[in-house]
Amino acid sequence: MAKFSAIGPRLIISIVLFAMTVLCSAAQVAEDPARKAFIQSVQERAQRDAKLGNPQEGIAGLNILFGNKAAQLGVTPLELLSTYEDAYEKAKSWSDFLGPKIGWIAAGAAFILGIFAAFLKDSVKELLQKWREQLYRRLAGHRWLRRKALRRYRKALIEKYQNIKIPFRPDQPLNMRELYVPLKLVGSSDVDQIAADRSVAEFKRLVAIGAPGSGKSMLLRSLALAYAEERLTGVPGNPIPILLELNRLNDSDTPLEEHLTKILELNDFPHGEDFVNAGLTEGRLLLMFDGLDEVNILRRPRVVKEIQDLLDQYESCRAIITCRNAVYNQEFVATVDATLELVEFNDQQIVRFLAAWKEKMRGDRSVEQLMRTLQDRPRIMALARNPLLLTVIAYMYTDTDFALPHNRAGFYEQSTNVLLGIWQQSSNRYRDAHKRLILQHLALFNQDRRGESGPGGRSIDLPTALAEVKKILPDLNIALDQAESVIEEIVERSGLLLAVDGGSQYQFAHLTIQEYFAAVALQNDQAGLFGRFQTDPNAWRETLMLWCGLGRDSSELIAKVSEIDAIAAFECLADAQKIKPEIADAIVNTFEAQLTGSDQMEEPVIRAFAAVAADARPRGVKTFQILQNNLAGHNVIAREHAASALSFTNLPKAAEVLSSHYIQNEWIRPKLVRLGNLAVPALAAHAANGSTAAVDDLSAVGTHEAIIQLIDLLWRIDNGSPYVAWQLAGMITRREFLEVMEHYSIPSHSGESERLDWIWRTDAGTSNAMTAVVGRIAYLLQKAPASSMPATANVSPYLFVPLLIDQQPQITSYLRQFVDAEIRKIPDFPERIPENAQMELLFSSELVEEDWMRSRSLHRVEYPHLRYGRLRKNEVVTDKGSDVGEKFEREFMTQRWAPLLLQVPKKIRLPFLLELVRMSPRPTPWHWRRIWQPFHYQFESSWHFLAVRLLWTLISLAALTEVPRLAVEAWPNKPVEMVIVSLTGICILCCIFLSWRGPDDYRSDDSEMFFLGNLLGFGAIPYATIADRDWGILKLSPYMVWAPGVLIFLALLIHRFADWPTVAVAMAAVFLPGLAISLRGLWLARLVRNPLTHVVELFQLTKPITG
Repeated sequence: MAKFSAIGPRLIISIVLFAMTVLCSAAQVAEDPARKAFIQSVQERAQRDAKLGNPQEGIAGLNILFGNKAAQLGVTPLELLSTYEDAYEKAKSWSDFLGPKIGWIAAGAAFILGIFAAFLKDSVKELLQKWREQLYRRLAGHRWLRRKALRRYRKALIEKYQNIKIPFRPDQPLNMRELYVPLKLVGSSDVDQIAADRSVAEFKRLVAIGAPGSGKSMLLRSLALAYAEERLTGVPGNPIPILLELNRLNDSDTPLEEHLTKILELNDFPHGEDFVNAGLTEGRLLLMFDGLDEVNILRRPRVVKEIQDLLDQYESCRAIITCRNAVYNQEFVATVDATLELVEFNDQQIVRFLAAWKEKMRGDRSVEQLMRTLQDRPRIMALARNPLLLTVIAYMYTDTDFALPHNRAGFYEQSTNVLLGIWQQSSNRYRDAHKRLILQHLALFNQDRRGESGPGGRSIDLPTALAEVKKILPDLNIALDQAESVIEEIVERSGLLLAVDGGSQYQFAHLTIQEYFAAVALQNDQAGLFGRFQTDPNAWRETLMLWCGLGRDSSELIAKVSEIDAIAAFECLADAQKIKPEIADAIVNTFEAQLTGSDQMEEPVIRAFAAVAADARPRGVKTFQILQNNLAGHNVIAREHAASALSFTNLPKAAEVLSSHYIQNEWIRPKLVRLGNLAVPALAAHAANGSTAAVDDLSAVGTHEAIIQLIDLLWRIDNGSPYVAWQLAGMITRREFLEVMEHYSIPSHSGESERLDWIWRTDAGTSNAMTAVVGRIAYLLQKAPASSMPATANVSPYLFVPLLIDQQPQITSYLRQFVDAEIRKIPDFPERIPENAQMELLFSSELVEEDWMRSRSLHRVEYPHLRYGRLRKNEVVTDKGSDVGEKFEREFMTQRWAPLLLQVPKKIRLPFLLELVRMSPRPTPWHWRRIWQPFHYQFESSWHFLAVRLLWTLISLAALTEVPRLAVEAWPNKPVEMVIVSLTGICILCCIFLSWRGPDDYRSDDSEMFFLGNLLGFGAIPYATIADRDWGILKLSPYMVWAPGVLIFLALLIHRFADWPTVAVAMAAVFLPGLAISLRGLWLARLVRNPLTHVVELFQLTKPITG
């Protein structure tokens, strides 16, 4: 009942409403049809008036129209007017709106439909892309998607590593390809250097160690980028690099294989487990483990063991491990093939590095000025040899008014002050001093954790960072809720602190900066610093040295340190601003004794000697004198140690001291070269006196100043000039050489008669500094005896190729004589084969590269003998070829051009000689210049070709007019003659048709010779040209009768109106213009065919910069 009582009223109301609706509908249905028709007629009249634009009718007008009918049906005048007006207004409003605007409405509708269609298309495309991406994410690990996954991996590496993001210059990243200078690695000695990319190719596994900021991480990133851009050539197996930062292992027990898979996933290669396992097993991966020193000291042995086990398990896998040199304790000495050290930048590399900043420098600043400033500050120059710190120096010099200080601590203090305050200073919310104190607190916190089992003292997670910052904020009168805001401002506006892993972790831009701030944080806590150093000397060594440079009295601290680590105390002495003389003298005296008493002095000691000696204050002067005295002494070991220390001082007087011992002591050379530009004046003086070793060393320095001195020597000395030319010959395409040429002035006494300016002529054909200098080098090389070539000569192909081509007659003559002599010694050697084929058959397969043979098989028209040579080679030469090749290598050494030929890589030496033999016409300097100034001409698409075709067509058509007459005269008495005439006419018609094919149907050789031959009136030449084509006799026949037939018919046609002498004159007048045009076209076509084209392809030369 309760349910019914709730529903009942609703049901009653619904029934009532339904009944009312039915009654109304019935009433409408019951309406009078006549009345309804009348109302409709009134409405139609209103609609018609509105459509035609007629004015509305009033009551009077409506009465005239509908009054009688309305009265009969009981429609009142007011109802009639109301019905009319409603219909009129309704019709009028739509017609007014739609009439003039119907076009716009249609356009608007089309626009809306277009947007909807585009939206729908984009939505569908986006949906498909999303599905495709989801499918890739799920299935990327499958083998059938492997190629796509690797493409995306390479793309991700390019996006990640192509730009070097400078934290304090976030909007202006530097291009890795332009900025990164390939670092050199050094092994057992300073002279034994090897390029980084080559070391990866030569050593299957290696450890690369270096100082903080020396470029260890950059080395691995550049290798990854080189792989992604397919520039990592020469590494056996073309392995795929995976770069794992070892600090990820600090708080993780995950196996290394899973970490490698995670790196792939972070670089757009998900689900790479199978790929990693297969790559490890098959040796297709290049494992790059970055930053062993960033693993905390307690966890490091375990990480080392994991890497060793992985490398032992997968013996075919290549690997690189990087670590700080002070931390590396030979953990992988039994696992790797080599342990190499990243060498600090020399002057040449510093200049090359700074070149990327050149365009950003203000007008009053330059790279040269910065180099002079650095040379005046030996301690800062030592910092500039570190890529990271050189980046800071370059930024400060380029973008600020920063003045370089004279000591390390001063440099860190001033640079961090600038980075904290100068950038967007007006919008900084927090004071520089407060941010500095926060950084000091975080740096000390991180340094203290380097010996713990946590993240290892490099990165700090966001919650921990916030908690640590909040500890110091009350002392700075900053609210606790602003902790995150403070960190964000430091990260965004100074670049000293970086957000990593999507902002979940923070770390200092480099460990060196963290160590500096930690030293400042402990400025008033000497005991705390010493205690930390005792616990972990490796982690606190750099912090200790920086602390001593902050201006505090470091006497007590250095005295304590010397008791447990004498070398660390000596290193601190170089930075110490205040220390008691007796303590400092005791330390110096201790190590002075080691100069003579130790066969192998550790490099930190040598560098400490250099750092102390570089100081201009009394202690530095005294230490420098100690080194100078030991160098002048008789103890060989002490002399070598002293020379090494002097070479690290970056002092001009050190260059003078070393130079005074240069001639008598070969081992002084690498020490003097290490001083870079400072050594250039001394080396130039030795070179001017005829020292070839000094020429080599100037080349090794390689800076602008060194190159200028070498170029000056080209005209200043006589006997040594060829040797200088050999050294410069390998430098002419280097950027430093080209930059020198922009401002170099040729000496007035340099005559053009002693230059080969055609070697490097500019596009305009005028002589400039580059043309003259390269011409002088080429002239000296051409005249140089073989004995003048250095053992390490590496001549640019832009020099030795044109010089060898210039001596083509002598080289080919010698080669022919040699080949003829050797052929006579081989019985049954095939004689009726081309000369090139004889040479290929004679020489060994070691000298004939298969790649070259395959490339020439594409040009069998030019090298038809290669088919024969490959078939017969093994039968004719057998084992004899190898002996012949070796004999030729020995015997041509007596020729003047031998040193230049030795510069040709051995694998393409014989192909190059074969090119010289087959060159026709003989190449000239003109051809060499034209290689870089190509002359474009195609006979078959030229006006010459068109004119010849048109002329020959008109002549042929004129000749055809004689065919019907001759045919009629021959019928019926001479049927054979009639057939011949008719067939000849048909052939001429066919040839006319064929001659008007498109230009693409012609080969240059065929078209030129074809028309030349036919204009001469003989079919033999075109037949000879096309004889080796696969054309049937039916296609050849018209060409064989075209020219003779036209000549005969045309002569008979003219003879009908003139005598035979006149016929001869007329024929000459008709044919000679065409012959002249054809000969001109043929000459231009031969001009275009540069005989040096294949040589340029062989050496893969491109147009050089012409200075």
